[in-house]
Amino acid sequence: MCGRFVVPSSADELLSVFDATGDNATDWQPSYSVAPTDPAPIVGEWNHDETVQRDLDLASWGLKPGWAKPGGPAPINARLESVASNGMFRSAFACPGRLLRVATEAGVHGSFVTN
Repeated sequence: MCGRFVVPSSADELLSVFDATGDNATDWQPSYSVAPTDPAPIVGEWNHDETVQRDLDLASWGLKPGWAKPGGPAPINARLESVASNGMFRSAFACPGRLLRVATEAGVHGSFVTN
C-alpha cells in the first residue's frame, strides 16, 4: 500500500502530546491506513510575540496540479532525482511550501512537501 501511513493517536492525545490547540480536528479517530486525499491531522507551529503556538488541524495530502482535470491524476510520490525537472512536479517543487515530517514507531521517517 504505497503512499499510506498510520496515525494511531486520537485528537485528544495529539493535542496533549504537541501542547496544541484546535477545534477543527476533534472528530479525528486513530487510523492505520491513511491514504492520499484522506483528511489527516497536522500540527502547525509558529512564533507569536516570542511564544511558540501550535494548532492541530485536518488536511488532505497529495498533489493536485492546477492543470489537472477533476478526476485526473493526483500523484503522491516523486523521485528526488527528477522532481525539479519532471513536468508533473516542477512548478509545485519550485514554490515555497511546508515540510511535513512523519515518524513511525519503527523510527522510519518520511517527509512531505506541501503548499
